[in-house]
Amino acid sequence: MLLEMVPTQSVLAIDVVTALIAVLPLLVIAIPQPARRATSTAGPSSYWGDLREGLRYVVRWPGLLGVILLAMMLNFWLSPSSSLTPLVVTRVFGKGAVELGWTRAAHGVGIIIGGLVLSVWGASRRRMVTSFCGIVGIGLGVIVFGVAPATQFWLLLAASFLLGLASVIANGPLFAIFQSAVAPQVQGRVFSLIGAGSAAMMPLSLLIAGPLADRVGVRFWYILGGTITIAVTLAASRIPAIMNIEQNRAASADLTGLRDL
Repeated sequence: MLLEMVPTQSVLAIDVVTALIAVLPLLVIAIPQPARRATSTAGPSSYWGDLREGLRYVVRWPGLLGVILLAMMLNFWLSPSSSLTPLVVTRVFGKGAVELGWTRAAHGVGIIIGGLVLSVWGASRRRMVTSFCGIVGIGLGVIVFGVAPATQFWLLLAASFLLGLASVIANGPLFAIFQSAVAPQVQGRVFSLIGAGSAAMMPLSLLIAGPLADRVGVRFWYILGGTITIAVTLAASRIPAIMNIEQNRAASADLTGLRDL
């Protein structure tokens, strides 16, 4: 929206200012740093070495492995929806930069409200249930993007709001589980593995979604991706190792050969 109102350098300056707002408090806020213990690998630490250690830890814990694989699969189906949004707004709804800005704004408002709700509520006692409800909400929002009539732009705004709200409900409890269940001394390696796996899905899904959108329509991926997201989430909710990951977190401290990482 701002691209039509102010010069490009002013828009970029907003990123700089907001980044400073996020980073400067870290100068005065103390963040606990667990002491790094000796690793099982010889020689100095490296990114790939830490990644391998994180993989060893995850593979030995079926519940955590299942959650990470689920996250990667969902990221594959959901990533293109954000990239294809400008095409939906312009090609399908015949709108421009201002309307695209409104969809982004609605998404941001959903994130803020979702954060406030989660902060006050704190999620249910079984956080995986809360997270899965959020993922289903994301799937529903994506489907609305795919089926909303071209004359009902407000439905796009509502879907954007739902996506922002549901993303917080999905990700907040999930990362809280990771932070409480994964041993502190190995969290960095596990999070690096999650980040690497999720990042790998994005270009792969876009490589498929782009040509598919040109061939069968830009909104086909939304319907397909949203439907699969809901179906996979419901299927995963039937897997005890995933749903009981919090109850099994005590076992993570006793994984053979990994206690001293």
